[in-house]
Amino acid sequence: MATFSERMKKLRKEKGLTLEDLSKLTGITTTTLSRYETGKRIPNATALEELAKAFGVSVDYLLGKTDIRYSADRIEKIISDDPDMIVFWQELQEKDELKMLFKQVKDLTDDDIRVILSIIRRFKKEISEQG
Repeated sequence: MATFSERMKKLRKEKGLTLEDLSKLTGITTTTLSRYETGKRIPNATALEELAKAFGVSVDYLLGKTDIRYSADRIEKIISDDPDMIVFWQELQEKDELKMLFKQVKDLTDDDIRVILSIIRRFKKEISEQG
């Protein structure tokens, strides 16, 4: 997996941001951001959270700990108005075979993610009714 500095630079370029743009979004100086990208400096927890927020990814993704860009928090926020869906989502997170599915959602909209979860829930309900 990628290192933090590689991920940060890649994400910044994907978003079409300069270091100055990113500095304005995060409140982190351009010099510090440059040092992060070159691996000369490691960000503290607050800086990591600001960068993850600016890029729309999880801190774990930014650190290179996972290839899943979005945190479970994003999905929970998307479905926060549906208590049944929240319970269903918590069950899904425990299933290894479905983790791969959620690695593929990085480019989907919030509505697309909601639809996918609804479809999975319907399939699960149909399977349990058959068995």
